[in-house]
Amino acid sequence: MTTHPAEAVLHEHADGRLDAADADAVERHLAACAPCRERVERIRTLRARLAALPRAAEPRRDLWAGVATRLDEAPAPPEPV
Repeated sequence: MTTHPAEAVLHEHADGRLDAADADAVERHLAACAPCRERVERIRTLRARLAALPRAAEPRRDLWAGVATRLDEAPAPPEPV
């Protein structure tokens, strides 16, 4: 590989979604290109951190009462002309 792989290719490589020939070509490039190696490592680190996040987040308290009150207090939109 004489040029840097596209960003999408680096992401696919980091995810293990390239076919064997393309993965081999990217690996050869990474062996000689520190910036691309670092980019793939950052992608893998980000993916691992994202995978560790909880799938759902619940608020510590019910927020709807405050939202409803503020909606009731909001001024009415202007009438169309």
